[in-house]
Amino acid sequence: MYSISEVSKLTELTARTLRHYEEKGLIQPSHRGQNGYRYFSEDDILRLTEIKKFKKMEFSLDEIKEFLNFTGASLESLLKERLTTKLVSLNDELSKISKSRDEVKTQLDATNDFFKGKSLAKNQR
Repeated sequence: MYSISEVSKLTELTARTLRHYEEKGLIQPSHRGQNGYRYFSEDDILRLTEIKKFKKMEFSLDEIKEFLNFTGASLESLLKERLTTKLVSLNDELSKISKSRDEVKTQLDATNDFFKGKSLAKNQR
């Protein structure tokens, strides 16, 4: 069993984050000491690793909780659906960022040209 401070070091999550995950129902300590201290098992640490993986993919805590509560074929279906939706969303976001980057580059080039005494093209005005 690991104390909350040990789990914090092992998972690189703050003790506050661990308590927040507990409040949200994502994780429950395997044991509570008579002093009220939380103690976690290896399985709890694996669960926290899964939570961190989903957080890196920018899923909400509610979505992560839903993933962790499903099992078997229903989990496979749910994950495929949500991951596909997330991928489409990220691709859309990347497209928007790429267009914005291109516009900024065009304007930077125009600014450089202008201050070198060159005339601006219509798309640079």
